[in-house]
Amino acid sequence: MSETINVGVPHPISRRDAARQQIEAAIELFDGRRSEAAAITLALAAEDQLPEPTDGKTSLFQILKARNTGPDKMDANRIRNWLKHHKEPDQIGISELDVVFSILRAVSKYLAVYDDRDSESMKAFTIWVRNRGYFDGNVSR
Repeated sequence: MSETINVGVPHPISRRDAARQQIEAAIELFDGRRSEAAAITLALAAEDQLPEPTDGKTSLFQILKARNTGPDKMDANRIRNWLKHHKEPDQIGISELDVVFSILRAVSKYLAVYDDRDSESMKAFTIWVRNRGYFDGNVSR
């Protein structure tokens, strides 16, 4: 906390910068194994606040929604909704894949909307994801 912020004067922040901060913080929390719940919450809050991609680009979640149909479709927001709302059950399981998928959803939408490839933590995360075999394609199309 080296920078002093005057609490009486708001400092401006763009939606783009706020989403980037949320995603990078989620990656840091996941990488440090400090809080899976906070990482998911931050990542999916960033995803929710971003506008939908345009110019034929899509996000990972848009692709999932298009392919996830029928009687056996999975609830891709199950953990997000459980973290966000007081819902039963009182305990839930969160896997590494759940955290990875949540962060990847946010990264893919951010990149599809802004085409900003400058974030070192997002680059490192997507490389790690590919190396672990979680995902082998582009995170935005």
